[in-house]
Formats: sequence, structure tokens, C-alpha cells
Amino acid sequence: PSLSTSANPLTSSSNSLQSLAASLSAGIELTFAQRLQIVQEAPLGSLLTSKETQLCASVPMLPLHYLAAKEAIVREAYRNGQLSLDGVKRVFKERTPGNAGQIFDFFVRELHINDPP
Repeated sequence: PSLSTSANPLTSSSNSLQSLAASLSAGIELTFAQRLQIVQEAPLGSLLTSKETQLCASVPMLPLHYLAAKEAIVREAYRNGQLSLDGVKRVFKERTPGNAGQIFDFFVRELHINDPP
């Protein structure tokens, strides 16, 4: 039997991350709710706040990648005295280059990176 590309990638008995990889390679577009479920079930997903989980689902980015990038962004902000959009672009140059503005806004708004002491 042939596999239908319109099937929900999260309904199979396989791991959500395997479903994500299969969906992406097959060109299947996932809904926000599906991406959110994948982020929540992914390794280290339980360490994220609800807002971080939503960011990872919207960008999209796995929690492990987000946590590594978060560390690099905080170091970047500390080293330069503040966070810049160019600094975020350097950190995310290969992961999610088109979403640097959204990620920058998130770090400034939610994590108060550029707030005065």
C-alpha cells in the first residue's frame, strides 16, 4: 500500500521527531499545533517556558537547538553590553536565518536582554 502525504504525521506510532523529519523531507506542511506538540515532546522540551515553546514552534526550532542558541545569545549580549540584531543573525546564521528579527524581539521582550540594570 502507498503512503498518503495528506496523513497526519503525528498519528503514527513512531517518535514525533522521526515524524517531523519524514514530514519535512516529504514536503508536508505542519500546522502550528503539530509543531507545538513536537517541541513539547522533544528531548529537553520540558525545560522550556510556555513562551519559549511557542517561539520554537513558530520558528521552527527544536528545544536542544534553542537552548544552545540561548546560551550563545546571552554570551553575545554580555560581551557587547547589549544584544543587537546582527548578533542574533550571527548566532542563527545556519539554523533559522530568516527568523532572526522574530528571535531578537523575543529575547528583548521576554528575557529583557537590553533592559538597563
